[in-house]
Amino acid sequence: MIVPFQRLDLLNNTPHSTVLLEPMRVLEFVVGKDELWLAPLPGRVGKKNTRKKTYTGGPVRYSLSEFVAHVSESRIVVSKFSSNSAHNMPDAEMLTRAGTPKARLSIEKRLRHRDRDWERIAPIVAGRSFLEIIHDPGRVTAINRRAEEVGASRSTIYYLLHRYWASGSRINGLMNNYDRCGCPGVSKAQSRKLGRKTRLHKAGEADSEGYLLDDEEDKRKLAWGYALTRHNLTPHDAWLAASSVHWSKRTIDESGRESVELLPPLQRPSYDQFLYWGKLLNGEKSITEMVFGKLEFDKKTGARGGSLQDQVTAVGQLGVFDSTSTDTYLTSRMSRLRVLPPMTRLVAQDVRSEVIYGLYCGWEAPSPATALQAILHGATPKPLWCKRFGIEITEEDWPHQLTRNIQADNGELKASVQTEAERQFNFSITYTPINRGDKKGGLESSHRVVHKELDHKLPGSTKGKPRTRGVPHAAGSALWNYYEYMRELIVAILKYNNQERLELAPLEMLKEIPAIKPTRLNIFHWLRQQGMRADIPVDLDALRGFTLPDVRAVVRKNGVYLLGTILGHEQVLPKMRYSSPELVATGLMSRVKASGSPIRTVVKMDRGAPEHAWLPTQAGMIPLRLTGNDTLLSRQITLADWQDHLAERTLARDKDRGHTDQADLDTLLRRETTTADAKAERQAELSGLSKPPSKSAIKRNLRKHRDEEMVSLGAEALRNQPDKGGSVRPFDVDDTRPSSDQSMPGPSAADLAMRQLNDEEFGNASE
Repeated sequence: MIVPFQRLDLLNNTPHSTVLLEPMRVLEFVVGKDELWLAPLPGRVGKKNTRKKTYTGGPVRYSLSEFVAHVSESRIVVSKFSSNSAHNMPDAEMLTRAGTPKARLSIEKRLRHRDRDWERIAPIVAGRSFLEIIHDPGRVTAINRRAEEVGASRSTIYYLLHRYWASGSRINGLMNNYDRCGCPGVSKAQSRKLGRKTRLHKAGEADSEGYLLDDEEDKRKLAWGYALTRHNLTPHDAWLAASSVHWSKRTIDESGRESVELLPPLQRPSYDQFLYWGKLLNGEKSITEMVFGKLEFDKKTGARGGSLQDQVTAVGQLGVFDSTSTDTYLTSRMSRLRVLPPMTRLVAQDVRSEVIYGLYCGWEAPSPATALQAILHGATPKPLWCKRFGIEITEEDWPHQLTRNIQADNGELKASVQTEAERQFNFSITYTPINRGDKKGGLESSHRVVHKELDHKLPGSTKGKPRTRGVPHAAGSALWNYYEYMRELIVAILKYNNQERLELAPLEMLKEIPAIKPTRLNIFHWLRQQGMRADIPVDLDALRGFTLPDVRAVVRKNGVYLLGTILGHEQVLPKMRYSSPELVATGLMSRVKASGSPIRTVVKMDRGAPEHAWLPTQAGMIPLRLTGNDTLLSRQITLADWQDHLAERTLARDKDRGHTDQADLDTLLRRETTTADAKAERQAELSGLSKPPSKSAIKRNLRKHRDEEMVSLGAEALRNQPDKGGSVRPFDVDDTRPSSDQSMPGPSAADLAMRQLNDEEFGNASE
């Protein structure tokens, strides 16, 4: 049975259909059990239909075959899931894009609320798929027990679970929408002191309730003083230091000695106000974090353990990640004489089936950025990417997934960026001990297979060994380019995935009739069909926002242009113009055309595949495509290769600058000489006249002068034509005026049209 929808897709009634009471989101389905789980979307409140309900309904089980029939018979329509753009960003990027300190504090508060709600349900959902939780007979007991542990009602726990599942099992789906309430970014004016009143005021010994922070300036002063807290300056001393600067009287005596006298207590902020506003305006940093600093405070200790084949039962449960060198020198796509060093290849492999599902291959050094690109590649369907290298496949030929756990060594995946991606997409990363390659032995074996079958058979290969004295350098025999290598690498990986691995095949699969060939790929698909999968549903736009690197760009009235640094100068890269119908719909290009000012921005893209890019906007990730009909540029060249070529062209123009300047000078001098000669001739003609012509006389008889000039030019052309014998007619023949017996051709249609146009334009001047 072919299922026409995927996890996270939206199902809704077609016109005149009443199958569903409200739009539903696909949470999970199992083909073998005819099981489909849907979650209702929050409805609207009020007659104006402008306010969204906060409550999210629980998951409901349906028959998968019935809904497949509904879709095929056009009773239900399938739509793709689109998440909030702000929820697709890492926490650090959301905070960076905050326009004001107040907005940053609001975002930090929402993140704290999100983390609090996540902690409430984390023991229930962490490390478990939706099907595992929903089929757990002890689920209700676990929810009740968790509600008691955190001091919340059961309905609150259910509400958080429903929101978490309906948003695609992402932590950011728990973020509230409080930022849309009230008047964001505007503080209320204080007419009375907030908080507890002073003891003197309560006892009637003071008329004032305490110091009133009547403007934002007072709060910023307190925040500045709070930030002074360090090991050698306690919070109380920092409060005194801030008060001595902003709430004191300073005098200097005749000897130059300065004295500081604090204002009365009721005329300056109290220590409690200092702690409250100082912490609030410094990102809710506690005294401990202020003392130790952010890096030391956020340092994580300890690591999670992991296991391999003996503890894995489903595909998508555990993936291994590792990098290696391609061991092959390549040549540039622009010139076979320009040699490039071996690339880095990062591979992600499913442990249960040993299928290679993710890949990054490029010249960037192994880093968190390239590791995230490999994870994105693993979660992305491959047909469009393979088509770029001339290979046609289906989604079944090379599967995609985001595994629930990734095991890697202490290298590319050990960074704060990956930690943030873990929290947002609910997968985890475990790290193998140093010098323990056996912890990911299956992937190490696949490296050797690809090296043996591809890398070490190509011209320019190092064979995986360092060069020794007397041996020719491998770069001297390099012939292949990036496009040619990637095409063969894809073929090698597809071949690896289709190799038989009988020991990995379940017995039930081997007993099926007709027999299924026990290849890695068939084992992967069979386990998925039986519901033995633990991978994580993922919104690709959100994952692209986390994983793809930023590339500088500028929005113009006809598209988005990439910016690059060529020989130390930033410039627009020729031929790198992107557009799409979705970009046109945003109105950005129309805004640029109306204002006349381009908009600087960044796009998300793989520098090794410049054919596609994505523009982050408030409405989500806008897909872009390279315009033009230059297939070589869009499919067979990398962004770095193109920039290097532009740098070479720039240097070549600089070397030829002397010839260019000389040619420009010759043109300038030639034109000035012609002008000077013409002025001299004109002056000579004027000196022969008794009276210079008036301005009106100069404009008179323009049509007559034109006709006489055309006759003269035509006669000169006839004199220069060769005769029947091949010689050129002499110039001394006076044929400027045709005789009466000569037959001249009549004016053509083009001549008549030009005469009519000139008559209309110069008629008044010639009369």
